[in-house]
Amino acid sequence: MNIRENKIKNDYYVYFHKTLDGDIFYVGKGRCNRAWIKSNRSKGWNKVAANGYLVEFYRENLLEKEALEIEGALIKNLQGIVNTRIHNSIESEEYSEYFKYDPSS
Repeated sequence: MNIRENKIKNDYYVYFHKTLDGDIFYVGKGRCNRAWIKSNRSKGWNKVAANGYLVEFYRENLLEKEALEIEGALIKNLQGIVNTRIHNSIESEEYSEYFKYDPSS
């Protein structure tokens, strides 16, 4: 194993926050204790979580890129969740015909 391979971390996970009735209201990716942290959440999350919530792990031992992809797919396909951000990667080649680079601007 070389030094670069050693720095790759597969300690990310994808998790759900569920109401006490078991309904998923939030999908997140994180590592360490992110799934239990209440700060830096949206108003929608705070409103639902005020009644209590459960944490459930969906997938564990992931690379960050894998976690982001899984999180994005779940956010896109689950109904009734409060997530406000969806991670979409954009390749500059896809839009280069519409934009012109001007170093003086």
